[in-house]
Amino acid sequence: MAGAARARGPASRWSSAGLMLWLAAAAATAASTGYSVPSYLKICHKKDPALNMCLKESINTLLRRLATGSKELDVPPLDPLYIPLLEFDLGKDNVSLKLLLKNVNLFGLSAMNILSVKSSIEDHKMEVTSKIPLLDFRGEYSSEGRVMEFPVYSSGSFSVNMSDVTAMWFIYLQHTGLNVTRYLMIENFGLDVIPSSIGYHFGGALDGDNNLGEVTNVFLNENSNEIFNDMKPKIVKSLSEIFSVIANQILSAYPKEVLLPSRR
Repeated sequence: MAGAARARGPASRWSSAGLMLWLAAAAATAASTGYSVPSYLKICHKKDPALNMCLKESINTLLRRLATGSKELDVPPLDPLYIPLLEFDLGKDNVSLKLLLKNVNLFGLSAMNILSVKSSIEDHKMEVTSKIPLLDFRGEYSSEGRVMEFPVYSSGSFSVNMSDVTAMWFIYLQHTGLNVTRYLMIENFGLDVIPSSIGYHFGGALDGDNNLGEVTNVFLNENSNEIFNDMKPKIVKSLSEIFSVIANQILSAYPKEVLLPSRR
């Protein structure tokens, strides 16, 4: 099976999962050096022997608090996460589909539970492992393609449910800035998402025929894992890029010595 996808839309409309994870890891370590830090950011310190545990608790606390957003951090609500547009080309055997998803809302990120954090401060790396009970994508779709030799068209509402999801975040940082003031910026934000099960439902009629409309559902559900594997690279790449932009907007407000203090 071959697939390609394209995501479009302004970065400002994408919300906060990646922002949550690094914002907690960075801003939660802020020292009391004159910068205003929201009270719900748990302070962690660079040389704390239990730094990883502190970061884990900090991220979990922040995720819960940001379910409804934060004016202090200029962060929109975490649930739902808005995705303007995703476009995919999917095909297998005698079925080929061009699938357009728009006005997508992703529910469930605020229920994410951080299981572990592995940080290497000296190497500017962080790995976060989390579990999400359910991710629910909802929005509008349109599709066109061929079944056997017959052209088919469909549009309507859709939902995609992913249960028992493992999410891995791989964060790499770099230094930037002039003179004595240095800042931490994200160089690369890697992401992997592994669901235990996936279910698709696409409503509406295909060429005005509800029976033909089930072709989309049958095709996607019978090949759910393969379809997801085709979609995943572009989805996670787009999300990672957006999260990096948002997180760097936050990181640029705090010098490195504020974000990673070596003294209590």
